[in-house]
Amino acid sequence: MPRLVTRVPCPRPVTRGSPRPPASGRFAFPSAEIALSALGGSLLALLDLHLAQPDANGDEAAAAMAEMMLRMLGVPADEALDIADRPLPAHD
Repeated sequence: MPRLVTRVPCPRPVTRGSPRPPASGRFAFPSAEIALSALGGSLLALLDLHLAQPDANGDEAAAAMAEMMLRMLGVPADEALDIADRPLPAHD
């Protein structure tokens, strides 16, 4: 089975000893490490699904995944759906 290795620049590593960012009340999760792992795993699973089913509607799958990820982080369901349904900003 092929293996995907990624390197994402991160200004501060997320480790057990890292100081917690100031609480904004926006997201609710007990562990940054677990949240980061869950989000990364979800993205890899979405990529795997896209490769396995290239004819599936990628935009719908991405929106559904975004909504689920936001809900996982503690965003209320109605707000997560609203955010996930917004169009992406245009880039130059």
